[in-house]
Amino acid sequence: MRRALATQQLKAFYQPKFNLQTGEVCGVEVLARWVDPCRGVISPAAFLPTLERSGLMDQWLYAQMDQALHVQAQARHQVFALNMAFNLHASQLANPELASNIRQLLTRHGASGNAVTLEVTESGLLEAPTISLESLVRLRMMGCRLSIDDFGA
Repeated sequence: MRRALATQQLKAFYQPKFNLQTGEVCGVEVLARWVDPCRGVISPAAFLPTLERSGLMDQWLYAQMDQALHVQAQARHQVFALNMAFNLHASQLANPELASNIRQLLTRHGASGNAVTLEVTESGLLEAPTISLESLVRLRMMGCRLSIDDFGA
């Protein structure tokens, strides 16, 4: 997994989100895919547990955000507002540097917090320690949108 991250084999793929009233694309969900030179595109179900066990989830999140915020900046230059939604694992919320690192990425790409949605699974929120709630508050204060993923699952 470390080699896949280092050689940028882990890629951000984009699933469009549509405004149901207008039919316009209003954002995308940023999905993780491993593009292995020998095995092709690999589903996240096959590699995310390994990333988690290896303590690489934060490194992948920041790399994924860097890729996606670059795409978002290109869209912005074409006067196309595009919200980027990222999946956030509950364990990542316990990182006290999460909000600061995301702020640095936003600044590097000239993006505002309200152009980013962070999706946390419902079950992850139920298990969240106090530090996680502090991270959520900091992210919200930066303008980031928060969403419960797999609501009702």
